[in-house]
Amino acid sequence: LFVRLAQGKKDRMLYEPGSKKFEIGKGITLRDGKDITIIAHGEMVGQAYDAAEIVKEEGIDVRVIDMYSIKPFDKELVKQCIDETGHIIVLEDHLMEGGLASSIADWMIDEQITAKSFKRMGIPPVYAGFGSGEELHDKYGYGLNDTVEAIRAAEALTCGIWEDVRAWAHPGMTEKLIQRRVGEVCRGRYDRHDGAARPRLPRWRWSSAGSSRTRWP
Repeated sequence: LFVRLAQGKKDRMLYEPGSKKFEIGKGITLRDGKDITIIAHGEMVGQAYDAAEIVKEEGIDVRVIDMYSIKPFDKELVKQCIDETGHIIVLEDHLMEGGLASSIADWMIDEQITAKSFKRMGIPPVYAGFGSGEELHDKYGYGLNDTVEAIRAAEALTCGIWEDVRAWAHPGMTEKLIQRRVGEVCRGRYDRHDGAARPRLPRWRWSSAGSSRTRWP
């Protein structure tokens, strides 16, 4: 049995003591949502929750899963998330290869389970070096802002924004820059059809009843 713990000096409390039952092989739905699922563990769970709250203002409903049990992980819960949201982001303060994301991806392949999109966020296969947690998260592309952009990119897949951006993207634009442009289109900073700069607009227009939303344009 291997248990990984941080110092705990600055860790935020997500649950009241005794309010949750922790079992090996299970996960907890910290925040429900119907558009995209973020699966995280450790301190990344709090970051995933914060990112979900940020994009809520844009009409994107994100589910956050606390997968505190890594091996075995909660396969039933992951399958439910794939079926109900389609888009999966695995966020972990760990190497992207050989961690939770790899375990989930391997299981999906073995079981022939397909998600609409699957993205892993964490440390690339390099020596991470030194710095504060926040500095390293930002350096390697899995900080809070990166998580928000990943959510926007996953949401953009459902409404064809990726295809629109690729159509006018310069041939020399990298995938990372294209993803950034997708996020900026989602925030209304660029036109999705021709890439022209535009005044900032809301990502979604809600109906007067507040029960449905329409995409622009």
